[in-house]
Amino acid sequence: MRRWTPLLLALLPTLAAAVDDFAFWQFSDTHAPLSASGVVIGAARERAAKGLTGTPAPAFAIVTGDLTEFGQGEGYATFGKWFADWTIPIHLVPGNHDNTWWLLRPTLQKRPDGLPWSFDHGGVHFVGLDSAGRGDPRPDFGLEELDWLSADLAKLPAGMPVILAFHHPLQGSEWSSPRAYERLLERLAPYNIALMLVGHGHSAVRLRFGDYDAVEGGSTFDNGAKPASAGNAGFNVISIKGGMLRAAYHRNADLDAEQLLIEKPLAARAPLPAAKVTVQVEPDAAQVKLTVAGGFTSATMALDGGKPQPLNDAGVGSLPLAGAEAGQHVVRCEAKVGDRVCLASAELAVDMPGAAYARWRVRPGGSFRSAPTYAQGRVIVASEGGQVSALDGGIGRAVWQTRLPGEVIGGPLAVGNRVIVPTTSGWLLALDATGQIAWRYDAKAALTARPSLAGDRLVIGAADGSVHCVTLDGQPVWQRRVADYSIESPIAVAGGKLFLGAWDTFLRGLDAADGKELWKSVCAGSTERPAAKYYSAADAGPTLLGDRLFCADRHYDLTILDAATGARIATRPGVVSTAPSADGQAVWAKLVDKEGGALAKLDRDGKLLWRCAAPAGYLPSPPVEAEGRVAIVSNTGLITAIGAADGKQRWQYRVSPGFWLPGAAAGEGSFFITSADGTVTAVSGPALGAPGQ
Repeated sequence: MRRWTPLLLALLPTLAAAVDDFAFWQFSDTHAPLSASGVVIGAARERAAKGLTGTPAPAFAIVTGDLTEFGQGEGYATFGKWFADWTIPIHLVPGNHDNTWWLLRPTLQKRPDGLPWSFDHGGVHFVGLDSAGRGDPRPDFGLEELDWLSADLAKLPAGMPVILAFHHPLQGSEWSSPRAYERLLERLAPYNIALMLVGHGHSAVRLRFGDYDAVEGGSTFDNGAKPASAGNAGFNVISIKGGMLRAAYHRNADLDAEQLLIEKPLAARAPLPAAKVTVQVEPDAAQVKLTVAGGFTSATMALDGGKPQPLNDAGVGSLPLAGAEAGQHVVRCEAKVGDRVCLASAELAVDMPGAAYARWRVRPGGSFRSAPTYAQGRVIVASEGGQVSALDGGIGRAVWQTRLPGEVIGGPLAVGNRVIVPTTSGWLLALDATGQIAWRYDAKAALTARPSLAGDRLVIGAADGSVHCVTLDGQPVWQRRVADYSIESPIAVAGGKLFLGAWDTFLRGLDAADGKELWKSVCAGSTERPAAKYYSAADAGPTLLGDRLFCADRHYDLTILDAATGARIATRPGVVSTAPSADGQAVWAKLVDKEGGALAKLDRDGKLLWRCAAPAGYLPSPPVEAEGRVAIVSNTGLITAIGAADGKQRWQYRVSPGFWLPGAAAGEGSFFITSADGTVTAVSGPALGAPGQ
């Protein structure tokens, strides 16, 4: 092993200022309006003024996500009542339950502390981040948030202790890949990260993420324990005294008793040594070189999420590329420096003769939660942070870029020479051919669905269950509250009717002229299930095939309805999303079932015509057909092209090294794909009829 020389104590950063003695409380996974949490929070309030045994009264509280069961609405109102009479500040970060069924993020952004947030107390810097996937339960930190964090931490005095709060533990299969959260750890390396506060797991445990300690906040409702005051329901008490950091879990059954989670000095450690990975790609292997300032005691390397392999004492190793897909990959290295862990990574591209390839790959700015659209030679993309970019479809060059007031999750729609963009701030905006705002319409509720064209009008659903109809000049035609919960997917349009799903379990048919309800029907996934809202047909837009309506729900059941009456015709399990075939004779269905992921071709009755195994994932992005191929994208960064006529896989390409892909568009012989890592890629495959086609 390479010898590691410890840094001199004289080089260690010192605390910028004395750290005061104080305490704060961490609540987590309250899932309002579940009544058990109200009992626990009420009991905690009664004790907050006088403090618990041996602990001063809390200066503030932090709630680490899943504030609500189903997002805003009743849940958030109840949550607010639980904390209404607290006299200390309450700081909030959202969880997957808050951002999946009704996007709570815009509401939290309007709070006095905003989202993300930071503040100082007693010589400690606190940061709150959002790890919850917007409109989908898969966690991720967007580039916008990571850039904000880097700028925030750069202002701190050297050695100042930092405590971070977010919802998802930095581990587990919910993340698309380790790369999705290790980007956060890499940005934290220069700073004194004293502790991370997380939730999600409903357990009171100590965790370790890279070089950093974390505690999970348990849950105030204890997974439904009865009576509510018993079981494991409780919260964390974190205290700082005499330069020591201490975290313990207190159960509501006996608030003065505690389960110690962590106790350690708060003094600053030296920043992690600088680590760098360089990679040289050869025909059958990647040659890896890791350098760590000051050396290391041991180190490993891995390709994407594969099994770690040791590097030699000089930090050199070789990773075979046999079996690796054409496209983007990442080499992840982990080095031990004494008792510390350094992470470093480097992306690499693998090219294969005769395989699919990237015509271009660009980073226009920000990360993407929505699919692109293609029109008139341009690829239109909208970042999570609200930047809309028009890219030249041939070379990827930005023709224009515009920053909008609000985040974009629903994605743009091209209509003539204008681009229609929904925002989470409630604005529906039209941009002209130069990217300037031509008109705006205020829906007064978050818009997270792509708008739809209904003749010479636009229609879109909103987070408050309303549907809005406007002219192509942005003038209101009608607005109607049609659902009891959020509408987050595109509306299907045909024959003077509108078809949509909402997070209230119902599928609906509306009159396009005025929005009046013609029929409603419960989707198959919500039938006879507890918490039926979870399984609504709401995050994948419906597909029309003649007089049949195909709707996939969050239980991954497909419901086939009579479009005229809403009567259920058939159901099919294992369907994530659908799209009509170009000839109008079949439906493409993205499958995740006991046989794995696949693209399926279904007839009008839902019967299987053929299936082709392919990585599909659970993201509700629909299949895209173009030039004889059907493409599906996954939450692991892969796009797969399948022959529309015969169901045979044509090619596969790794768009990103494990980040999830919101969707694709097609044009100019390519598929255009956005990714959560901030890239837009034009992928082309062999021509039809060519070897490997």
